[in-house]
Amino acid sequence: MPGKVAHISREHVEIFVADLLQPFKPATANNRYRGFQRFFKLLVDEGEMQQSSMARMPFQARGTAMDTRAFLLTTRSV
Repeated sequence: MPGKVAHISREHVEIFVADLLQPFKPATANNRYRGFQRFFKLLVDEGEMQQSSMARMPFQARGTAMDTRAFLLTTRSV
């Protein structure tokens, strides 16, 4: 995972949301997703990021989960 918030990509957030859906009900995952939306909006407002990693990213309780382990192995050098 990136060491700075400015390096968090949309793919990182998608993996996080997919992982939320494993142990929690969709409503709980949605509440946490909304909290992260507010957090990223704050980062943009404070000038820590130019654009939110969650811009135009809808919450999807159903769908295909990404292979988290394979993704993390490919991004280790980031």
